[in-house]
Amino acid sequence: MKVTLKLFTFLGKYLPAGAAKNQIVLDLDEGISAGQLLRQLNIPIAECKILMINGAQTPPKDADGAVLKDGDVFSVFPQSTG
Repeated sequence: MKVTLKLFTFLGKYLPAGAAKNQIVLDLDEGISAGQLLRQLNIPIAECKILMINGAQTPPKDADGAVLKDGDVFSVFPQSTG
């Protein structure tokens, strides 16, 4: 399945090779959760403030229950930096 991942500000350093303009389309296994994807990319959940799937906010504490689907856009915003 294809999911668009968007990482904002300093989280962009975690994007895989081939990313452009803070985003990349990933080919993922069916049933992967937002939390699993974050761990797979070594993105510390503690650095994530807002998770959005297709514009709907998901609290970081609920990331493991947020199953991604084909065509989803998963956006991650970091904690504020001062």
